[in-house]
Amino acid sequence: MTRVIAVLTAAFVAALGVSVPAAHAAVPDFTVVNMVTQAGPPATGAFLTVITTVPVTDENQSFSPAVTRTPRGLAVRTGDCFNLGPTMLPILSVGPSGTGGTKINVYHPNNYYGGSNQEPFICVPGQGGQWTVEAVSGIGPSLTKPITTVEANPGMFTAGSAPAGYHLDAVTGQTTNFAQCNSDFTGLACPVSTQGQQNFLILFTSGGELFGCPAPSIPCTPPLSGIGFALAPGSPSGPTGPYVAQSLTFFGFAGYVGQEQANVRINAGTVPGEKRLKVTAAGYPASGQQLVVKLGAAA
Repeated sequence: MTRVIAVLTAAFVAALGVSVPAAHAAVPDFTVVNMVTQAGPPATGAFLTVITTVPVTDENQSFSPAVTRTPRGLAVRTGDCFNLGPTMLPILSVGPSGTGGTKINVYHPNNYYGGSNQEPFICVPGQGGQWTVEAVSGIGPSLTKPITTVEANPGMFTAGSAPAGYHLDAVTGQTTNFAQCNSDFTGLACPVSTQGQQNFLILFTSGGELFGCPAPSIPCTPPLSGIGFALAPGSPSGPTGPYVAQSLTFFGFAGYVGQEQANVRINAGTVPGEKRLKVTAAGYPASGQQLVVKLGAAA
């Protein structure tokens, strides 16, 4: 009955010559977040996601190598590089956002590089500037707005609720991905230590390049300034105790621009069981991730 009344009411209003408001349309806009956390503020030297409220292309594909303009003509320009002016960012993939717009994964270069860590171009970030999403002709409007970036906002790559990475046995060299660690119910997989040697968590991040080594051939000398990783006892509902910083023996270039590797050594005396893992960055924002890592008894 309600539906019939609504239809009749609309017809009645139209008959009186009064216009009926159209269904609410999305206001053309976009946001920029860090790709691995889908949260801001966006960092330079990191993978970022541009999310538009309206479609700007009908493409749905990945690009390897990355492109600065897609086959259909989509581009994302940043005015954040004060040494270059408006510059097209490398696009990694593009597709529907799932909420009516478009999701564009890009890489935002910076001026931190060395050795094999070569930026596609050197961008001296100014922490802010006009960004433009150049839409495909006939698909949607081009969008422009100021976006503020930060030098660092590290977040961990994930595999479900676990970090993307692996447990490394310091004695045997055995590696076990965290999904396997977390699915173990014997209490033996991914031990906190082996034969008295503390084992490692090998993690991968984006947005933390500021804290890394200047080149793969130049080792980082711990303790590293600024970035850290901490574990807390956990349960399915979240952390159940305080976070404790772990020893970080390396943090730096992981083979791809935009991705860093952290070698975290589990503290002596760590109690086995389910843990929550987080990253911290002194003086900079860091993700609110609290990822699941299950550790076994000492071997």
